[in-house]
Amino acid sequence: MFKFKPTHNVQIPVEVLLNNNLDATSVRVFAYIKLRYQFFHSLNKDMTESVKTMCETLNLSRSTFQRSIRKLQQEGLLQIIPKPPLTNAYVPTDCLTINKDTSIGHT
Repeated sequence: MFKFKPTHNVQIPVEVLLNNNLDATSVRVFAYIKLRYQFFHSLNKDMTESVKTMCETLNLSRSTFQRSIRKLQQEGLLQIIPKPPLTNAYVPTDCLTINKDTSIGHT
């Protein structure tokens, strides 16, 4: 199995760390998604890792991972962008900007 070895730093927003509605697993999922998002974004690519890959990397069951994703989305910390037929794209909301023409852009 692939061992996750971060090679980049990721800044976790204070509102994630101090959010009483998030458990440690949800914070870990957020940190992983943000790190991977920044990595793919630096290559000018969309993050489209499969849920299976992310679960294996984080050593989480699919249901635990999806529960964390729902919590993060409910707290407004994560946006899910459908990418049929691929997996969804998961984008931390602190990595998004709203352009004047109301389209969503990436920072």
